[in-house]
Amino acid sequence: MKVLPFMLIFLVLVGSMAQAKRDDDTSGVDLMTLQSTVDTHGKNIATMTIQVNEVVSQFQGMNGEIGKAQQKNIEQDKVIKDNQTRLQVLEDKVALLTGQLQELRSEGLMQPKSSQLFREYKAYEKGLELVNAGSYGKAVDELRRFQAENAKSPYVNFAQYWIGESYYLQSDYPMAIKEYQKLLTKNPKSAKASTALYRQGLAFFYLQSFEDSKAFFSKVITQYPQTIEAIQSSGQVKRINDIIELKQKQEAEIRSVQ
Repeated sequence: MKVLPFMLIFLVLVGSMAQAKRDDDTSGVDLMTLQSTVDTHGKNIATMTIQVNEVVSQFQGMNGEIGKAQQKNIEQDKVIKDNQTRLQVLEDKVALLTGQLQELRSEGLMQPKSSQLFREYKAYEKGLELVNAGSYGKAVDELRRFQAENAKSPYVNFAQYWIGESYYLQSDYPMAIKEYQKLLTKNPKSAKASTALYRQGLAFFYLQSFEDSKAFFSKVITQYPQTIEAIQSSGQVKRINDIIELKQKQEAEIRSVQ
């Protein structure tokens, strides 16, 4: 599980928030609001991390029982798949909230005299709140509106990422790939670039396009080698290689009995 890196990022961000508050007493209201946002995200991440660990424990116990019995049945497979899906959803939510916390720092919101930037963030946050609430269609509309009204804001690129994410979280993978690519084409050095490229790889994976998926994960490793996404991509490449190897064995077995 990749929960620990998320929590480490959160702790660093909270520390930065505290330092910023000491550095700038003149923007107290903004910082109090920002602190509230950080605290809320942090509590949600902590809750979801506990839920992830619970599902992992349940899933591992189930796998152990299946291994002992050396058998599978339809009901066990269904429960396992349900737990896998539940785990992926929880991990996606942890990643979502952690990503938003990273944004709070990356564009200088933690620095003194950032009132204008903070106002832009609050306008942009309306779209994020809709993403967090699962209202993805409305989130896309709100984020596009933000982009149109704040064309020069540094949050335009972030908004583009969350547009792609809104489609991804609806399992509309072709549209997600397209929207992520808009960000990568316009600003390949964006703070969201490595995550967008990684998400494209996941989208291709869920479309069962394993070779394309592997190619995108390899790009993450090559282009963004010092990122968490590069570490995750290495694991995904191994996962795909295992799937391809298994499929080849199955096909060979089928040919051998024909």
